[in-house]
Amino acid sequence: MAARRFNHGWLVQAEAPPGVLLSKFKQLLAIGGLSAQDVAFYFVHWLTDLGGAEGTPLVGAEKYVVKFPHAVLNSFIRSFPVVQQLATLTETELMEQFLVEWWPDALGPIPSGPAAVALMRLVVHVQSPAAHATVVEAFNLLPEDDRTTLATEMARTGIDGQAYTTVRSPQVDSATGPAFLLYYGPAFLRQSVGNALVGLRVLAGVYRAARALFPPSEGIGGTVLVYIDQLKAGGDAESLCTCQQPSKIWILVRKSERECVVQHHTVFDETSMKVSPLPVEEHRVLKVDSSLLDTATEARAAMF
Repeated sequence: MAARRFNHGWLVQAEAPPGVLLSKFKQLLAIGGLSAQDVAFYFVHWLTDLGGAEGTPLVGAEKYVVKFPHAVLNSFIRSFPVVQQLATLTETELMEQFLVEWWPDALGPIPSGPAAVALMRLVVHVQSPAAHATVVEAFNLLPEDDRTTLATEMARTGIDGQAYTTVRSPQVDSATGPAFLLYYGPAFLRQSVGNALVGLRVLAGVYRAARALFPPSEGIGGTVLVYIDQLKAGGDAESLCTCQQPSKIWILVRKSERECVVQHHTVFDETSMKVSPLPVEEHRVLKVDSSLLDTATEARAAMF
């Protein structure tokens, strides 16, 4: 069932572009002639199904009360009325509505301009209200090429003919693609908020490498999954840049027409004293080193 393929976590973290996130769900609504009320009923089912996932008749719904993070549960429930609107809105219209409604009042007016979608998605990425202002400040300190990369790539929809409103996105040709989903991108940024500027620079580098592996082509829609779980497992962005060894590099490897993977590659094995060949698949080297720390220091110094 297409509704079961709807990844709610991707939505409440703004992790995915609207195409891969909502298109299957939208198709189900169209085929079945379903309404917003039908979507609401599906979410009632979702809540009861989750609550009964671990049966504890004597102590109640432990899944909700004890085991499910309340902030996450609140995000899911808060998003239900937004997702219901998929019955009447396009996937991209709904995603933009979600981002607008999720923009924190404490940060001031809802963003506009070519970087607005990227900034709103990044703020949702970090989840914590304490980190929102930190991400906004870091985004504004980014070098122009990194900010433009994030603004452009995070505004791609993955759906031919659909684009965010012009007041909140760059003039990205919706007929070219693909879009990218950085799997674990929000989690990586959350663990890097101690130096959010470096975290954003690393993510911009991943997007840039992905675009080099998947050049924009007319009529090529859809979404490429970019797995950065190894990067996330390596630690926060500042630690990765500080501890990077000369014998190792981070690379993005193209695995198929719809997937690429970040890998930590050993260039020279100091134990065997042998050079390790690079993957035969098409790949790009990522800049994850102390130079990103230097740029961050310079950017902050320029503020004062």
